[in-house]
Parts: sequence; structure tokens; C-alpha cells
Amino acid sequence: MRGDSIEPEFNLNMIPAQGFMDYSWDFDNNGTEDSDLPNPVWAYPSVSASTNFTICLTITSATGCTVTACQNILVSPALDAGFGPVPQHLCAGVGISLCADNPNGTSYQWSFGDGTGTWTSPGPCINYTYNDTGCFDVTLLISNLGCTADSTVTDAICIWGPIADFSVMQSCSSPFEVSFTNLSLFDDSLFWDFGDGTTMDGDSAADAPRSIRHRTRT
Repeated sequence: MRGDSIEPEFNLNMIPAQGFMDYSWDFDNNGTEDSDLPNPVWAYPSVSASTNFTICLTITSATGCTVTACQNILVSPALDAGFGPVPQHLCAGVGISLCADNPNGTSYQWSFGDGTGTWTSPGPCINYTYNDTGCFDVTLLISNLGCTADSTVTDAICIWGPIADFSVMQSCSSPFEVSFTNLSLFDDSLFWDFGDGTTMDGDSAADAPRSIRHRTRT
């Protein structure tokens, strides 16, 4: 339970002709009757840490006989799936760190809105790196003792380019000639380093071609 209302269930055997006359519920084991209804609903107060409460039901029959049964119930803090602070604008490839506001969850499941699925963190904090540009929704699902809560922040994080990427094509007939195609996103300028001491730079839209050929030194 997480500080919510509950409706107790009980199942007692009774002697025929000894109908129930009186019910007395004590939900917090303080010796005070909290309800005299057969099936009451009781709302536990908010707790800051998981707390055990003892529920006791005393029944008095029509003939004056009484019986008491008790049972423990664990009430956990009310779940809050809030998280933050959220960095609004980041460059691609820069990792982010997010923390849930509630440190009492037993499971934290995150979705970062970029189609990579869900990620579960062992604690309230998680590190993540986006590999795409755009604005993304972030969702947190937190659980504790079977209770769950979730929240979503729309367009929580916006990732700006550029993203560096390229493809390589090589032919066996010309083993020293390699073709590179620039697949980068939102690039204003390019700088190529071919690893053999040769470099090339320039504006991606004009000076440097999108696809280039480079012959390695032999």
C-alpha cells in the first residue's frame, strides 16, 4: 500500500444461530475503534518511510462472545514520479544525468523518447547519451511494493547538431583508394583526418564535397 484507502476482507467461521452483532476495527493498533462497519474503507496517513501497521478486528456475537483477529500491513510512502532538473538544450554526444525526486522506489524505468526502448536504473539517477538530434519526451515509471506512478515531460530535452558520421567504401581492385561519404547532420564545416597525415577541411555545402575519394599513402 502507499498511503491509499483500503477495503479489508475477512473470512470467519461462525456457529449457526450466533449472528454477528458488533464489529470493531482498529487500523493503527492504538486501542481506539476506527470503524464499526462490516467492510469499512480506511485511508492511511502519508508516511515518509515504509511503516508496518497492525489491523485488528474484534467481533461480538449476538450471545456476547468476542473474538479478535489481527494482521500486519506495510504502508509505503506515496509515490511521486517527478524528476529533474532537466537540461533543456544540449549538443549531440553530451551525456545527461537525471534523478527521480523520490528516492524510495524499488524500480525506476526511463524512456527517453528516441526510440531506444526503456532503461531501468538500480537507483533514482541515470546517465544517458542521445545519438540523434531533435526534442524528446522523457518518461519515468517508478514502482514500490507493487504500486506504480509515472510522469512524462513533453519536449523535455532538445539535442542540437552536429552529429558526425560517415560511410566508407573500398574495392579490392583498388585497395589503396577509399571512398568516404559524409553522413553528418547539421554540419556547418568539415574537417577530415585520414589517419595517414593527410587532412581536408572546408564548408560542407561548398568547399568540401559530400563524397570524396582518398588514396592512402603506400
